Amino acid sequence: MKNLLGLLLILVTAFTSCEGRKTHDQSLAESIEEFNKKNTLIEKVSYKPEMYTEVATDTILSNGFKVNVKYFSDMNNQILDEVIQEGIIYKRNYREFIAQINISKNGKEIFNGIIDKNFIKTQKDLTPDFIDFTIMSNVLINFESVDHKNLNLEIWFKKIKTDIHKIYTLKFDKTGMYKIEDNGEIEF
Repeated sequence: MKNLLGLLLILVTAFTSCEGRKTHDQSLAESIEEFNKKNTLIEKVSYKPEMYTEVATDTILSNGFKVNVKYFSDMNNQILDEVIQEGIIYKRNYREFIAQINISKNGKEIFNGIIDKNFIKTQKDLTPDFIDFTIMSNVLINFESVDHKNLNLEIWFKKIKTDIHKIYTLKFDKTGMYKIEDNGEIEF
């Protein structure tokens, strides 16, 4: 009777353990796969600069030129850089910048305009392919080249995610006529 009971116990155990259940590893793998299907990527959005930025400068030169520059971030236009790392989508928005420039010579206004990427793109004899992935980083007076009749402004554009800058020189004469020159790229 003991043998019969032992045999019955072994048969019951064998039949119940072979009922087609999944192994622990199979169940875990299926659960992970199902979780990954349901789970969407996480987005992390950032802006550079985060808030509105403005720098205004007024410069009076001894040669009769007066230069007003209002340099500010364009809160409506930016360059998007998107990277996916470890299930997170990083969306970095680099805001464009605009320079509003007013130049006068001996009290008479000779130039009043907006300098931005579109201004550069519309100039003849320039190949602004580089400029699409850049942000205007600075507008400044080149004091070394100032004389009695001319004024030179340097316009700097920085390629995002690099240390490469492109420099244009905007050369004004005393009547407000200007020409623009591409001074090439520098890295620093």
